[in-house]
Amino acid sequence: MVMNHINSHSKNAIILAAGIGSRFIPITYEIPKGLIKVFNKPMIERQIEQLLDISVTDITIVVGYLSDEFEYLKSKYGVKLLYSKEYSYKNNLSSIFHARHLIKNTYILSSDNFMTKNIFNINESNSWYSVVKSTGKTKEWCVTINNDNIIKKIEIGGENKWYLYGPAYFSNDFSKKIIALIEKAYYQQNTENYFWEDVLKNNIDKLTIYANMQKSNVVYEFETIEELRKFDKKYLYNSENKVLEVISAVFNIPENLIINIKEIQSGMTNNVFKFEINNIEYVCRIPGIGSDKLINRESEYNNYMALKNYDFSEKLVYFDKKTNIKISYYEKYSKVIDVNNEDHLRKCMKSLKRVHNSNIQVQHKFDIFKVIESYKQLCNKNKIKFNKEYYEVEAQIPKVISKLKEYDVPLVFSHIDANCDNCLILPSGEVKIIDWEYASMCDPLIDVSMFAMYSYMNNSQINKLVEFYLKKEPTSEQKMRIYCYIVLGGFLWALWAEYKESFGIYYNKYKLKMYSYVKQYISRVINEKD
Repeated sequence: MVMNHINSHSKNAIILAAGIGSRFIPITYEIPKGLIKVFNKPMIERQIEQLLDISVTDITIVVGYLSDEFEYLKSKYGVKLLYSKEYSYKNNLSSIFHARHLIKNTYILSSDNFMTKNIFNINESNSWYSVVKSTGKTKEWCVTINNDNIIKKIEIGGENKWYLYGPAYFSNDFSKKIIALIEKAYYQQNTENYFWEDVLKNNIDKLTIYANMQKSNVVYEFETIEELRKFDKKYLYNSENKVLEVISAVFNIPENLIINIKEIQSGMTNNVFKFEINNIEYVCRIPGIGSDKLINRESEYNNYMALKNYDFSEKLVYFDKKTNIKISYYEKYSKVIDVNNEDHLRKCMKSLKRVHNSNIQVQHKFDIFKVIESYKQLCNKNKIKFNKEYYEVEAQIPKVISKLKEYDVPLVFSHIDANCDNCLILPSGEVKIIDWEYASMCDPLIDVSMFAMYSYMNNSQINKLVEFYLKKEPTSEQKMRIYCYIVLGGFLWALWAEYKESFGIYYNKYKLKMYSYVKQYISRVINEKD
């Protein structure tokens, strides 16, 4: 290897810490992954101290998720924070793109790296990436290395191969080349899920980077709580995580018996994960950021009490009205229904009809007019700057509300949040409907409308769905009620997305789709066109 020693004072470091850390839930519901303690010290602090040990003091942390949690590091270590607002819908290519102006003679780290010894050097050689040798098969990013230890090829998966693992170092010359490639990739279509390593992999023939070979007991990237339990025995019984403490107490077991934790959903209204205890799988629901202002959990609890004797709902194990943590049995082998499968759609509409005909009574009603107004107030309170789509439709919403009020429809127990993700088809062919947090007394056709919107159906598909539900051609009044709910529902969920964005959680595509439904159907309602 040719030695081009770089003086430490000209070096800096970028630590990527914007991500949600979904594979480390539920701990990362409370703190960012980089702040998880290993042997009583946050992983990111250990990295910072290792950098300081070689006199690298210019350290920038790219933050996003729970960014405020990193603030203390500025005064403690003199680091800088760089916020990436794209963290919730883009991968780390976005983070490194926004930090590209800082990249020169630069260490690139992930906040969840853990090195048992300092692998950084006061005088670095050319660019390198830390690599570790696999024993047997691996799904990691495997590398082919030439006799000079230069990485010549990167591919996903391999057997008994060296693979990318841990931090990297960019020399100034290398940085100039890869920055141009990072910019090009960032502006390409469909690169939201790209890692910066995708750029390295796809352009390895244009870049010279060495393999910094490390023993397997030096570099770690913990992927799950169970991996961490093996490394730091403290996590076997005391993770200091409120959710795991609740599960432990509910089932009267130590935390180490809570295994196979896997995220199901994150970032919408709730965070949801499944776990296993004694060969039985369960689902745990944790309310998402800001959901306390959107959902009445007392009403949700009453919904589940009303549903407990019905088989079209999930089976509840635990519901805490204070923390709003919900645990239910996991429907093993179930699948989210396929909205392109007409048999699935018929069965789903049949299950919704069962709900509507169940004679379940609860005290709360879903008044979509009042809910829209409350969401608007939340947005205004959070000083949200609405986009042009909002102003194009907002003035016409009262006309739709007035139209819907013309219809005197008996109210029945309705799901409100009926969408394909909440409709599970079981191996038996039955459809079970889950997540009843919005359920209330309402016009049953609201469920058909919401289902259609969530499934991004076109007008022809919506008409067919309505016929599946009614089992006949809809009347003009029924069509108009459907259209009204599509307009009002689209506006409601667009407001919901606007509100969530005030917490740094972005659903831009979803929001624009909801606005498009409003604009598409509002003329039908106002002009009373079928």
